[in-house]
Amino acid sequence: MSKNAHEHPRIGIHTVSIHLINYGTMFQHTALRVVLRRFGYAPFLINSRSPLREWVLFFYYFVLRTKAFLGHALHPRRYPGERVSTLFRFLKMLFKFRRFHLRQNGPLFEPQRPVHAVVVGSDQVLTSLEFIARKVLPLSVPTIVYAGSADWKVAEGGRWQEIAKTVFSSFLAVSVREQAGVAICQKALEERIPVEVVADPVLLLTPEEWAGLASPKPVFRNPTMVCYLLNIFEAEHMPLQALESLAERLGVQLKIVAIQGADAFVPARYLWLPSPGNFLAAWRDAEYVITNSFHGSCFALLFRKRFLTLTQHEQPGFRQNTRQKELLERMGLPERRIAIDALESSVEVLQQVPDWESVHQKIALQRKMSTEWLEKYLYDSASSSVNLLQSKHASVAHNIAQSQETSTDWLNHHLRDSTDVTAGETKEASE
Repeated sequence: MSKNAHEHPRIGIHTVSIHLINYGTMFQHTALRVVLRRFGYAPFLINSRSPLREWVLFFYYFVLRTKAFLGHALHPRRYPGERVSTLFRFLKMLFKFRRFHLRQNGPLFEPQRPVHAVVVGSDQVLTSLEFIARKVLPLSVPTIVYAGSADWKVAEGGRWQEIAKTVFSSFLAVSVREQAGVAICQKALEERIPVEVVADPVLLLTPEEWAGLASPKPVFRNPTMVCYLLNIFEAEHMPLQALESLAERLGVQLKIVAIQGADAFVPARYLWLPSPGNFLAAWRDAEYVITNSFHGSCFALLFRKRFLTLTQHEQPGFRQNTRQKELLERMGLPERRIAIDALESSVEVLQQVPDWESVHQKIALQRKMSTEWLEKYLYDSASSSVNLLQSKHASVAHNIAQSQETSTDWLNHHLRDSTDVTAGETKEASE
């Protein structure tokens, strides 16, 4: 395909809902758009839900947050104290997310325009294959999966495999974020095409590019340990005392960014709900980072922060330890992944400075290989779609030309017949 012939082929992106308040989800989608635009494509989001359903979903999460707030008020010995303002900070954060998306990516609900190819990715987009079957397959365009992920334990089950065999049959190329997903996707594809491991979109942008999206002003006045915690649904799984002790020993202030259940167990004096721009600035400015998030670990690596990655308490739908384990092993930092009960005893590991040159060489290599994979298969997919479209247009034009030719022949034939009849009648009248 000549990119001059089609300057901006349209690429639809199907991903997990970016309308939820999740920093990793927002940033992986933003990064993928940046890379696609760099390639010369025009990306847009394939809406997985209607605007009404998205607002219903937000209302559901708001009800859960209100329930947590009431729990704080009614059970002070079970929950840490919380001010009423926290509830409004939660609402304010929602609008901050939407403003960041509008500024960096475009409208929240984009026009569903004609598309040349589709990228399914990234993050846990392969967990719910029903969305792909309902929203992507009917488009009947070349489709690739980039850095797909899922709850791989669920994906090993027969139900997921049954749906996957139908959905995956339409994919031209498949890549996953974790090695654990290779054999599972290969089985669904019946080994029709190879499955490769690529980097999460967040790692496709350089630290300088991410810093360009961060808030320019410093977000902390004093040395700070930033914690980013999510998917915590019981008070005993929140290591609050260990974090307080660690911050005191290190002589830094403590700020905890908590979402997806974890915010219910963080006192208001520590809880911080930043905008996406301030979130990036926090990773730029922090002294230390502690997180149980995959993307939180990615940003710690990119911004060269001394960090620890906590294992999560796993349950169906929230199994995320495999992706963290693979990421840190790939970077040569497996010792940075620790259990929650080992947090206080890991201060020496936290204070050690990793070999950042080695880490960033590994990231640069992954970035190069992953970018080449994405560019190659997107180019092939868009080319295939454009050629098919041109073929269809040529076929339609040929049919129209044939139809016009047939119509002209029919009209000439009947005009001759009409002329002959008129001439005959004139001759009879003159006789």
